[in-house]
Amino acid sequence: MFPQLFIPLFSLFSTTSSLNIVLYSQVIGPSHLDFANSLVDNLANNGHSVDLIIGQLNTNNKKNGTKMARRVRMVGFMEKSPWVSSTHLMNPFSESRSFFQSKLMDVFEDATIKMCDLFLSDETLLESLRNEKYDLALISAYDYCPLALFHKTGITNIALFNPTPMFPLQTYASGLPMLPSYIVDVLHFNSPTLSLGFWERAFNLLAAIKYEFAGYPDFIKMTDSIVRKHYGEDFPSVHDLSLKHSVLFVNSNELLEKGRPISHKVKYIGGINRKKPRTLSEEWETLLAKSKKGNIIFSLGTQVVSSRIPDEIKISLIRAFSHFPEYNFFWKYETIESDSWLFKNYTNVFPINWLPQTDILEHGKTIAFISHMGLNSYLEASYAGVPTISIPIFADQVYNALNAQEKGISVTIRKTEVTEETIKEALTKVIGNQEMKKKCLILSKMLKEKPDQPERRFIEWIQFAAKFKNLDEHLNLPSTLMSSLATPRIGMYSKGIAIRPNHCRQSV
Repeated sequence: MFPQLFIPLFSLFSTTSSLNIVLYSQVIGPSHLDFANSLVDNLANNGHSVDLIIGQLNTNNKKNGTKMARRVRMVGFMEKSPWVSSTHLMNPFSESRSFFQSKLMDVFEDATIKMCDLFLSDETLLESLRNEKYDLALISAYDYCPLALFHKTGITNIALFNPTPMFPLQTYASGLPMLPSYIVDVLHFNSPTLSLGFWERAFNLLAAIKYEFAGYPDFIKMTDSIVRKHYGEDFPSVHDLSLKHSVLFVNSNELLEKGRPISHKVKYIGGINRKKPRTLSEEWETLLAKSKKGNIIFSLGTQVVSSRIPDEIKISLIRAFSHFPEYNFFWKYETIESDSWLFKNYTNVFPINWLPQTDILEHGKTIAFISHMGLNSYLEASYAGVPTISIPIFADQVYNALNAQEKGISVTIRKTEVTEETIKEALTKVIGNQEMKKKCLILSKMLKEKPDQPERRFIEWIQFAAKFKNLDEHLNLPSTLMSSLATPRIGMYSKGIAIRPNHCRQSV
């Protein structure tokens, strides 16, 4: 990583002097770094200096930090991370959820704790942070370890950001209730709908209790153990440090999720990293013009590579596509040469190593998008007004897919139920569906015309948080420090009696 210098040319929103900011991004996937880079770019474009620290959890990531960062530093795993060997990446179409816990989370927490040890062992990083006078630190909210590092170096003005919808960890850091009667756990939820019946609510309640009593306390205990190994037994708990953040920026949009209680700390900025569509190359224009009735693009994102998709599923997909010969299908496919035999007898399916996804979605002849429904893909399709067929693979993708389905702009297929018939049925529902297309176009218009656009909201709140320290004292919910007798955390009600376990509730 090499230092980069950027001189801002113009500031859209800045009415304050240049700020000195450090941003830490835990890189679970390339799209998470893209989101962090967009935050750096927006800050730099408004005259602020930003140092970027990349926590390399996913060593498959080949991207570097944005050139608009003043300095970029890579920390964490320099060789193969345990994360890249996890089932959801090696065998993405297998079931990755157990009854109460996503197997994905087990691997994530193990890798995160190991990376914390590496991170806190970096004495050079510690000294460089001590020597720099930062006005504010921005931290990706998946990992509490950086909270300890920044506290150790005297950086106490902290804002958090989330490249996905809010997970339970961020819910706790913001003092928000779980309310499992209607708020689903984004990671552990495994239902065909967000409209919860009795059994879905019962499962949601039990999962919330498990996280309340075991999941969250165990994560805090493991992190505190590593932190105190490096900084001493009297060092504050990362739980206490997490409650003192000023703002939580979430890469989602109020129009794309079911409503839920939030606090004054939570700021939705989904769409801030949306790339402006560019004119397609002549080659792409020629390709898209070939179809008689329209084009459909298919991508499972940056983490699921085509070589990991079972052959029987690939064949099912291609055969389903062949039932619609008047439409062309463009499949983001990384291993074209070794798998060319799959496509040999099909004239309307085109494997392409790389797709200019945003630009194609905005093209007039693109009629649908088959997607894993990572949040960025969900946002891009929604802004473009293109209906989707969702095949969620892991993490928040099920939640995103079901939100889109409930809005009438998507059809969802479980990854364990992908067959020629289910794909064909989904395509039949989407192609030519004027009611669905109308809903997509209305949502697109709403997103583009919504007041308080994400760029402005982000910059103004960063500048406000940097100017007025200790915003947590003004914005924290009273429930953040209340005892279990005062308010329910998980919203468990029975005949008017509310109960909440009390753990990790130390004074801050």
